[in-house]
Amino acid sequence: MTTVRDVRALVAPLVKERPDLHWFDRYLVRVPVRTGFAAIFFERSGDPDIFRTCRIAIPLCSMSPRMPPPQGLWRMRPNASPEPGWGPWAPWRKSDPDYPDALREAIEREFLPPLEQLQTIRDFFDWIAALDGFEESDHLGHRVFVEIACGDFDAAAFHMTQEIYKRGRNACNEWQSGLGDRLAEQGDALSTEDKRALIAMLHRREEDAIRALKLEKHWERTPFPAEEKGLG
Repeated sequence: MTTVRDVRALVAPLVKERPDLHWFDRYLVRVPVRTGFAAIFFERSGDPDIFRTCRIAIPLCSMSPRMPPPQGLWRMRPNASPEPGWGPWAPWRKSDPDYPDALREAIEREFLPPLEQLQTIRDFFDWIAALDGFEESDHLGHRVFVEIACGDFDAAAFHMTQEIYKRGRNACNEWQSGLGDRLAEQGDALSTEDKRALIAMLHRREEDAIRALKLEKHWERTPFPAEEKGLG
């Protein structure tokens, strides 16, 4: 099996040269982390010669405190053909004589540039919202959390009435009794006190995610658009 140590040895020279990258577990993370988590994920396989990569981008306030799952298209080795058993992807093979240089070039020229364009919480949401099947699988409540963060309480209230966003509504209720229910019923008419409670909840979710990822030294807490509009 390809180990974390194997993969870390591959990216260590790149991390040493680039202060905007940090290695954690199997994630090559863009730092500093502000409103979203952006990384390249390295998936191990049962074959010690093989691994594959995937780009991840998630709004920090809507992340699960557990490790983020791969989200987005698996990135095959450029100019490689799909292999049997790997669907449309071509895995990376450590036995390829030129793979260290090819991997580094792919990371810098293909994998990272789209992640570097993600700056705002809306950018991160648009990234995951563009994934196939997002509307049917947004059980973590990315949409409603981002709408709250952006101060769009009417939109958040509308979506909270849908079954798929029940988890987001429950999270608000768990933070403060009845908070999610009041948001669903009142939308933008929600009291300023309740709106600030929702913003505090999202920042706490950010803190929990950062601790789980051990990225405290690389996090720059950033106001949400709702706070920049005067809700802080």
